[in-house]
Amino acid sequence: MSVEGAFARVSPELLEEVRGVPGEAYARIVEGVDAADRLDLEGTYAGLAVLMEAEHFAVNPITSGVPYPDDVARWGALEQSRSLTVAQVGEAAAALRNVPFEKLARHRYFLAAKEQRPRPYDEDALDSHLDELGRFYPGLVEFFGTAARNGQCTIFWTA
Repeated sequence: MSVEGAFARVSPELLEEVRGVPGEAYARIVEGVDAADRLDLEGTYAGLAVLMEAEHFAVNPITSGVPYPDDVARWGALEQSRSLTVAQVGEAAAALRNVPFEKLARHRYFLAAKEQRPRPYDEDALDSHLDELGRFYPGLVEFFGTAARNGQCTIFWTA
């Protein structure tokens, strides 16, 4: 079974409203947010997070922020639900906009080591993996750009 990662864009008001009723967080966000305000990264989220870590993103869209709605009620396959504030979304959006995927891809061996890929590295497999990550990156850039322009927060989770 592979774990997939997804995002939702929400207003700051909805973020706090749902945080106040943790037992309803999953249904309100995962089932209640319009498809236009969601992004599914499928299984690429972990590799993208590693590449952004290697590039030293001040706000990593996937791993930064705080557990959502809180430490106890966070959800997801790996209990990784996290939220970013409007300010953090703006920082992440700027980094995503200013760092093309080609720059991230130069961290290929860091990615291979973090994902514990077999050694010696299979260059063809690594190239294929980077191609897959590169196909999802523009959607992440666009998603965060829209969230920043709209003054929205984000919530990330795994399923």
